[in-house]
Amino acid sequence: METLLSVKNLKTSFFTYAGEVKAVDGVSFDVGLGEAVAVVGESGCGKSVTAMSIQRLIPEPGKIMSGEVILAGRDLLKLREKEMQKVRGKDISMIFQDPMTSLNPVLTIGYQLMESVVRHENVDKAKARQRAIESLEMVRIPSPEKRLAQYPHQLSGGMRQRAMIAMALSCRPKLIIADEPTTSLDVTIQAQIIELLKELARETKTSIILITHNLGVVAGLADRVIVMYAGKIVEYGPVKEIYADPRHPYTWGLLKSVPRLDESDKQRLVPIYGQPPDLLKPPTGCRFHPRCDYAMKICQTEEPPYFTSDCCSTHLASCWLQHPAAPKVSAIPKAVTA
Repeated sequence: METLLSVKNLKTSFFTYAGEVKAVDGVSFDVGLGEAVAVVGESGCGKSVTAMSIQRLIPEPGKIMSGEVILAGRDLLKLREKEMQKVRGKDISMIFQDPMTSLNPVLTIGYQLMESVVRHENVDKAKARQRAIESLEMVRIPSPEKRLAQYPHQLSGGMRQRAMIAMALSCRPKLIIADEPTTSLDVTIQAQIIELLKELARETKTSIILITHNLGVVAGLADRVIVMYAGKIVEYGPVKEIYADPRHPYTWGLLKSVPRLDESDKQRLVPIYGQPPDLLKPPTGCRFHPRCDYAMKICQTEEPPYFTSDCCSTHLASCWLQHPAAPKVSAIPKAVTA
């Protein structure tokens, strides 16, 4: 598969009164043309900061310290701001989790859809209006001409999120970054939005980076999964491999905390005990070791490299348990029953 985006050793920090917070610390991954890659992990793990770093939208006091973000052969971190403004909205579009805070409440849906097209495509308002109608039709919004004249508050939650997706698609971007796009929606609408994103990716060959903590959403959309913890990638691989044979204890914890239809009603969900580390002073060695039931002495002192799965060369896990000399443990221990 041809690579569209290549992120290499990305590091982003926030300089606070208490010191430097290394929110993203050496993240590397690729996204292929037409591929959907999910980035998962609990709040504060660096998912959204990674997404914002790709677009160079890190607010003060944050700063991208080093790394490369290569999109279609260009390193975005080396572009001037004026050049980067042409990339945002045109080559990379963003779908945010709450459309009511992302859409301007005093401007019509049509105006907000047309604004990006006029800016990036250099077309007149008539052509921009037609493109806006086509975008609304693409996301299955009925009566698109009527919707152009409406304001965000006149649309339902699901319809607003579809309008946000239409806005992201209006300039036919190469890459869409969806940051928790279904969080504010009920379960039925969530399924519709995920199915819509899947269909659009297939039809338009647009690549997607999905930022989420919902592993159910990941299974329905993604081709590959990136599991992040405390600013680092701890596991990375095809979605089927991650679900069938997870290799990192943190991934085990995430999977054990998801309700399953094939389990007994008496099966309890098992939380990941403890708190994420303080990134002002992250733990030495593996950052997950203070919360890990299987931590060994080496986990406390040395950061693990990435070990390759025996059955899949593209499935990587940063865990000393994957070392050939490590003790063998059960992949996902059974949850405690009531």
